[in-house]
Amino acid sequence: MKTITQVIDRYHMIEPGEKVIVGFSGGPDSVVLLHFLYRFGADVLAVHINHLLRGEESMRDEQFVKEFCAAYAIPLKVHRVDVAAISKEKKIGLEQAGREVRYRIFAQEAHKIHAKIATAHTLSDQAETILYRLARGSGMRGLCGIPPVRMMEDGGMIIRPLLETSREQIERYCKEHKLPFVIDSSNLEEVYARNIIRRRVIPALEQVNDATQLHLAAAAQSFVVDEDYLSEQAKSAYAQCRQQDGLSVDRLLLLHPAIQIRVKGLFLEQNGIAPDRKILERLTQLAERLNRTEPDKRYGSISLPEGKECLLRGGKLLIVGKSAVGMFPGELKLTGNDAYKMPSGKKWSFFISLTKPTQNVHKNFYYFCLDYDKIKGVINCRGRMPGDSLKITPRNITKTVKKWMNEENVPLQIRQNLFVLTDEEGVLMVEGLGVAMRVAASDQTKHFLIIKCVDDAE
Repeated sequence: MKTITQVIDRYHMIEPGEKVIVGFSGGPDSVVLLHFLYRFGADVLAVHINHLLRGEESMRDEQFVKEFCAAYAIPLKVHRVDVAAISKEKKIGLEQAGREVRYRIFAQEAHKIHAKIATAHTLSDQAETILYRLARGSGMRGLCGIPPVRMMEDGGMIIRPLLETSREQIERYCKEHKLPFVIDSSNLEEVYARNIIRRRVIPALEQVNDATQLHLAAAAQSFVVDEDYLSEQAKSAYAQCRQQDGLSVDRLLLLHPAIQIRVKGLFLEQNGIAPDRKILERLTQLAERLNRTEPDKRYGSISLPEGKECLLRGGKLLIVGKSAVGMFPGELKLTGNDAYKMPSGKKWSFFISLTKPTQNVHKNFYYFCLDYDKIKGVINCRGRMPGDSLKITPRNITKTVKKWMNEENVPLQIRQNLFVLTDEEGVLMVEGLGVAMRVAASDQTKHFLIIKCVDDAE
C-alpha cells in the first residue's frame, strides 16, 4: 500500500532486512501491519499477548495468530497475562493495565534481539485519540496525538507505519490479499470511552465533513510543530527562572502565558511530578500570591503527588518532600504563649514579651530571643531546605545551614527533624544552632520574641 510505504520513508522507520517486533492481536489492523512488513522484507517477529479477559474468545484469537504465522512461516511468541489481576492489584483500569503489559513485553522481546517495535495504530486511532484527549481537557501536547515514531526510555524505538491509513483502507487491503482476521467483541461494546467515540462521535462528525479523520490528523501535525517551538522557548525561559533550588516567581510572571504554563510544567517534571491541568492551575494560584499587597499573603503551599509539597517562600517556588514540612507547624500566628511539639521530640513555646529576658539567652540552645520588630512578614516554621543560610550571632559570617551543622557536628540522622524559622527575607533561626544576626535582640529592642524549649531543656 502506497500510504504505508510513504510513512515508512518519511519517518525513516525501517529498512528491508531490519528486525522488527510486531504487536499481533489478530485483528484486521495488526494482520495488515504484519503482512505488509513481511512483504516489505523486514525481519519480523510477531508477539501476541493473551490478556485472558474474554474466555473462549481470547483462546480463539491465540489459536488464530498461531495458524496465521505458521501459514507464512513468521516466527511468533505468545504471552498469557492475567490483566484483570494486575488491574485489581495496581488499582488501575483494564485498558491501562493491558497497555502497560503490552508495552512492557514488547520492550522485553525487542531488547533480546535488538529490534524496533511496530504497533498497528491507524488514522482512525489517531482521530479517536485526539477527540478522547480533547474531551478530557488535554492541552496542546496531548492534542499532538499519537507520534509516528517514539523513542523509549531504554533506547528502543516504537514505529507506527499505519498511522495515516484509514480503517476503510485496512478493510480493502484485507479483501485484496484475502487475509483472514478476528474481531475483538469488546470493541463493539459501548462501555469504553474510545468505543463510544469510534461508533458514535466520529460517524456524526463525518456527516458534517467526510474528511474529519484526515483533518484531525492534520491538526495534530500542526500542533506538533507549534508545541516543538514553544517547548524550546520554555526550556530557555526555565533556565532563566531557575534560582538555586527553586523558581523565581517575579521572572515567571513576566513570561507570556503560553511559555509560563510550560515553564511550570518543566519545574514539576524536574521534581518528579507529572503535570496535569489541576496541578498547574493550583501552582498558578500559588505563584500569583506574590502579587498580593498584604505581606502576610505572599506565602503559601500546595500539596503535590508523590508525597511532595510546593512552597512559595521568599519570592520563589520550592518543591520539597512532605517529610521536610508536614511535621512542622508552618505559619506561626503567635496568638499567645503558643507551644508546638517538634519532630526533634522537643516542645517549644513562642511568645512576644515587652520585657528583656533575665535568664541566659541561647544557653544550651534551649532559650532564644529575637527582635520581633525586625522580622519581615509572617514567621514560618519548617524543616531545613537546600540553600538555607544565615549569619549567626555572635559570629560575623554567613554560611549555609548545612555548613553550620557540619561545623557544629550535628548528627546527620537528626538534621531533618530540626525546625527552621523564616520570614520573607530568609532564615531567622535554626533549632540547635542559633539566631540570625539581623534579628538578634539588642538594648534598643522593644518587642522580644521569646523561643523556649519547655519540656527537655535546662
